[in-house]
Amino acid sequence: MLLFDLDGTLVRGTRAGERAIDRAFLDLYGRPQATDGIDWRGKPDPRIFAEALEHLGLDPDHANNPVLWARYLRYLREEIARDPGEVVPGVTGFLERLAGNPAFGLALGTGNLAEGARIKLEPHGLNRFFPTGGFGSDSDWRPALIRLGIHRAQDHYGHPFGRVVVVGDTPLDIAAARENAAQVLAVAGGSYTLAELAAHDPDWLFPDFTPVEEILAGLG
Repeated sequence: MLLFDLDGTLVRGTRAGERAIDRAFLDLYGRPQATDGIDWRGKPDPRIFAEALEHLGLDPDHANNPVLWARYLRYLREEIARDPGEVVPGVTGFLERLAGNPAFGLALGTGNLAEGARIKLEPHGLNRFFPTGGFGSDSDWRPALIRLGIHRAQDHYGHPFGRVVVVGDTPLDIAAARENAAQVLAVAGGSYTLAELAAHDPDWLFPDFTPVEEILAGLG
C-alpha cells in the first residue's frame, strides 16, 4: 500500500494555501501576512495555524476553530481556481500504473485538511486515485495521521497490507513513515533537494515520478 503526501509530492508550484491562510487570518483576527516567516513544509494544517497564531501573539488553541477552518477552505477554493499549480512530473502516469495493479492500494497521507486536499487535487483529476487517507483534520501530528491513513486504507481495501510505503517530499514525511514502521519513497518534487532528502535515508529517492519503470521495479 502506498500513502501519498500532497504538496510537493503530487502537486507543486502554487502558493494558494498560503494566500488562503493569510486571507482567513486577516478576516478573523485583523492581522495580515500571518504566514510570514513560518516554515510549513511537511506540517499539518492545524500545526501551521497554531504557529501562525503564536507568531501573532494569539492563542494557538484557536488552531482547531471550525470558523477558521471554514474560512480557510472557502478562500482555498477561490485561490486554487486562480492558481492550481501543476502536477509533479510523471505523477499521473505513475498513479495510473499503480491503480491498474490490484497488488497496490492507494491512499493519501497529507497534512492538508481532508476537504482542502480534495480541493487541491480536483483541478488535476487526481482525486479518483485516492478513495481514503489520513489528513491534517485528523491530527496535527504527522505520524498519527499517517497511522490513521493506514488503518482507513486497510478498512477500505478489506485486508491488511504486508508492506506500507509512504511517498513524500520532506524529512517530516520520512520521519512519520519510520514512526509507523513504513518504508519511504522520497521525491524531490518540492523545496528539498535530492541531497537534503538523502541525508534522511529514504528507501528510494527520485527527482520526480518520470522514471516510472525504475520506481516500479524498486517497489517490486
